[in-house]
Amino acid sequence: MNAPANIELPVVVIGAGPIGLAAAAHLVDQGIEPLVLEAGPVAGSAVRDWSHVRLFSTWGEVVDPAAEKLLAPTGWVKPEEATYPTGGDWAEQYLQPLAAVLGERVRVGARVTGVSRAGRDRIVDADREQQPFTINILNADATEERITARAIIDASGTWSTPSPIGGDGLPALGEKVAVDRISYRIPDLKDPVVRARYTGKRTAVIGSGASAFTALAYLAELARETPGTRAVWILRRGISGSTFGGGTADQLPARGALGLAAKAAIDNGHADAVTGFRTSSVEKSGDQLVLVAEDGRRLDPVDEVIVLTGLRPDLSFLNELRLGLDERLQAPAELAPLI
Repeated sequence: MNAPANIELPVVVIGAGPIGLAAAAHLVDQGIEPLVLEAGPVAGSAVRDWSHVRLFSTWGEVVDPAAEKLLAPTGWVKPEEATYPTGGDWAEQYLQPLAAVLGERVRVGARVTGVSRAGRDRIVDADREQQPFTINILNADATEERITARAIIDASGTWSTPSPIGGDGLPALGEKVAVDRISYRIPDLKDPVVRARYTGKRTAVIGSGASAFTALAYLAELARETPGTRAVWILRRGISGSTFGGGTADQLPARGALGLAAKAAIDNGHADAVTGFRTSSVEKSGDQLVLVAEDGRRLDPVDEVIVLTGLRPDLSFLNELRLGLDERLQAPAELAPLI
């Protein structure tokens, strides 16, 4: 999103995660002044939420060249390229130093609550494309302000809006009522409180991607150590040759290993797979939950549910803009013009 006539204004980058900070580094490299607005208290706040999870890309693949160029004069040394960082490693050893180099160009505790064209709501056509952007910000101290930008890069990501249980994209009936037994994150089983939540329990894992594979692998390890721990893997589709990813043929070996670990959890009896199950409702049964499918099937009660069905962008703060988005993915249909 840009307004090319206002070259004296900064380019606002929303989000100080890996994409937002890399974008800022590229802008600096091109002689363009960025202003990064991060809603969290530190750079990489969302990444730190999954600090216990290991990436399936190596250090050599997750450091942006422009960012590395900016970091090099500070004496920063890239970790061993062939090793795999955790989210915590990535945040502490790369994102935080990069934010520090960018200095006052990065503001934390600054949540963007609205974006529009100056003096033009989404209905007004006159001179629309020539107007700069106005951005409303809610600061951590609850004060509000408005700034003006020549262009905006939305790198806010999807972490804050996980997809619900419901097979139709809507929350399942009863999902919100049962929220105390439902998690939308990969559990950190090294945390004693989290570990106790799943130890000796029957846990449903809903999802079919790398996050679900990781959760299944974690729970299988816990099951090997603690009898009575069990997982139920719920898939909306059937199991096929591609269900567990590329395995040893995967272009990202660590990702392939996750799929193999999930398969091992099933093969070794630490988890049961339920296929073709699209959840329509969640019912309470004493201290447990019962998942009910659209076709009327009812699963045996579970103690906990981990929902890893993907993440969605939050577009609410962009309502006053005219966005060309793919109707299925809600992602930009084409690249913005060069600034």
